Amino acid sequence: MGNSQVHDETPPSQTVLLLRAPRQRYDLVEAYPVPRLAHESEVLVRNRAIGLNPIDWKAPDFGFGLPPLPCIAGRELAGEVAQVSPGNTRWKVGDRVAVISTDYRDPRKAAYQQFVVAREHTVVRLPARMSYEQGSAFGVAFAAAALALGVSLGADFSAVLDGPDLYRAVRGLGQDQLPPDVAAECLDGLEPDERPAAGDWLAVWGGN
Repeated sequence: MGNSQVHDETPPSQTVLLLRAPRQRYDLVEAYPVPRLAHESEVLVRNRAIGLNPIDWKAPDFGFGLPPLPCIAGRELAGEVAQVSPGNTRWKVGDRVAVISTDYRDPRKAAYQQFVVAREHTVVRLPARMSYEQGSAFGVAFAAAALALGVSLGADFSAVLDGPDLYRAVRGLGQDQLPPDVAAECLDGLEPDERPAAGDWLAVWGGN
């Protein structure tokens, strides 16, 4: 992508953790190319802290939930914006952000590398009082709660700080745009008339 805004310190290569096969250790690889922006809605983030999740060791140890190998893993991180696309007005170079790598199957967007590409809707501004280490730890929990409430339960966030209606947003996608292992749940798991309404009672298990 031409005419991108590039941080002066962005190098052409980086260090990554690469998984070459199931049940093997991650391999520390140097001189690996820094990923490039491919879409107007993407930003490049200089990685400062990585959140660790059980899936990050369970997937290689047990050989499930892995993208095509060799792959770069990692689902949440925090850092600062290093590059933005032309015309981007939401983010600028140097902004402190947390990134939720919901599409980590794209190796450019996985967390175990020094520079990570992220779609704008997966980037959250870090408050000044929050450290990178703190910011790297809430992404997966936030995404899990948002998807459980918005997609599986069908709660509508549009009345809360102009949030999204995830139920409608997901159903506006084609089935080919959703991972095969979750497409049926996303599209057919809840009928429109089963969505919760104001005043409905809910039973919660394990909500502590």
